[in-house]
Amino acid sequence: MKVLAPLFLLGGPAIVPKKNPLTFRQVVEHYAEFDGKIIRVEGVVYGCQMLGCSLLDVDHPRDYGFGLGTAPGFDEQIRLHLHKKIIVEGRLDATCLHTGETKLPNGQFGLIICTDRASALKDPKLIEIAE
Repeated sequence: MKVLAPLFLLGGPAIVPKKNPLTFRQVVEHYAEFDGKIIRVEGVVYGCQMLGCSLLDVDHPRDYGFGLGTAPGFDEQIRLHLHKKIIVEGRLDATCLHTGETKLPNGQFGLIICTDRASALKDPKLIEIAE
């Protein structure tokens, strides 16, 4: 008991509650609210190309999905879990998740065209794999 008290006072909780992952629909519908925040998303990666991997919606892979950013060893790690339901955590960059016109940094409205590895989830981390 004497050992636990100092650890607790340092701010290290004994049990960290597990965050529920967001669905793609939630991310797409509320992208402005989640922009810049660390989120967890459930999805499937079916394959990776030279420019990156895409995390797709479990139930509607043709409707929802976005690019995953780079992180040391992440692409190699994710290739071991293709076609499996996974949970990935990262910082959402909603720049390319807009629909139609969007407000540009200069305050005007216009279109943003995203090419190459338009990563919506920066610094991704593989959190869970559903076997």
